[in-house]
Amino acid sequence: MKTQNPLSKIIRLKLYCSFLFVSILFSCNFLTAQENKDEFKPSGKVWGYAFGDFFYKADSDSAKYLNFGRGEFAKNKQNDIAVTFRRIYLGYDYNISPNLFTNILLESNDGILTGSGKRTVFVKSLFLEWKKIIPRASVFIGQSSTPTWPIISEPIWGLRNVEKTIADYRGFGGANDLGIRITGKFDTSGVFGYTLMWGNGKGDAPEVNVMKKVYASLDARLFQKKLTIQLQTDYEDAPAKQGSGYAAYQTILGFISYQHEKFTVAMEGVYQTQQKAKINKVESATDTIKDSAPFGLSVWAKANLNQKLTAFVRFDNFSPDINYKKGDNLKDPYNENFFTTGLDIAPHKNWHIIPNLWINSYKDKRESTETGYHARTADVVGRITFQYTFK
Repeated sequence: MKTQNPLSKIIRLKLYCSFLFVSILFSCNFLTAQENKDEFKPSGKVWGYAFGDFFYKADSDSAKYLNFGRGEFAKNKQNDIAVTFRRIYLGYDYNISPNLFTNILLESNDGILTGSGKRTVFVKSLFLEWKKIIPRASVFIGQSSTPTWPIISEPIWGLRNVEKTIADYRGFGGANDLGIRITGKFDTSGVFGYTLMWGNGKGDAPEVNVMKKVYASLDARLFQKKLTIQLQTDYEDAPAKQGSGYAAYQTILGFISYQHEKFTVAMEGVYQTQQKAKINKVESATDTIKDSAPFGLSVWAKANLNQKLTAFVRFDNFSPDINYKKGDNLKDPYNENFFTTGLDIAPHKNWHIIPNLWINSYKDKRESTETGYHARTADVVGRITFQYTFK
């Protein structure tokens, strides 16, 4: 007997949403988007930036316990020392007309290498932005930023060269997706905004199937845009990690920040339900599928000491599964705390030197009497981070 996809209703709903997206686009008044070709001259520019570190890993666990972890230095051994580029970006922007804009962005990082171990590049973003096709909104067609963190929380954090936002760091979603996105404002003053997106859910990778990802985000910028609030959710179905059936991921994210000319403070929380998405590693037995619910909370502050100096401090708490119970033998059974602090020195607006301390600590969820328990040593890294921009 053929098993019916339990998420078929959701799939049909998402297909309907995609049809609605297209209907909205082509039911608008296209004449309002036309420009005077005699007055406009198409133009483009090349730009880019790179950041990396000179780092020393001062403390770490023994090598046998460094086989997992999302942290940048989780798998480095104690006393490792290196100079590295964590990211290199090369982009090109082109204004086709006053209301049509295109972008391509290439990325290189230490995780993307050729067969001979040399750096290579991949397409980070490639999209067409159609402005004013919807009042106070733009439509993005192609591979563009998701609303999970690149649009609001990451620009306010402003220290991607130091660390990702917690949603990015802990793998709650992707920075970009291939699909259709609408980002706009509800009001002419730009206080209340929204983003809707329908995409593959695979980020930079191609995908061809009926399982897609939908995003929705609301934001408000209050008190002369000093207070920013964002609420975001997304839903994705995917093949189950093992066996037949479907896995389902639903994310809820909240972000709030207050920006003053002298300082910024912020808090971000993110929660995700993962159905049939986690492998429960049972020793000497068949692996089993498990539902899980990761949760993360981040608080941070920045102080502008002067035009060239910014001090910062941040603390994150992350649990890979808040529903963990005794007997679950997960591949990543640790709650993690992350801490960083440092000083952003900008001799020039396009050149930053950032001495900083990077610490990620672990607490085993299992009791000390359970098989496999290990009090993993924290990762402690001293860094001089650098970034330079050309445009």
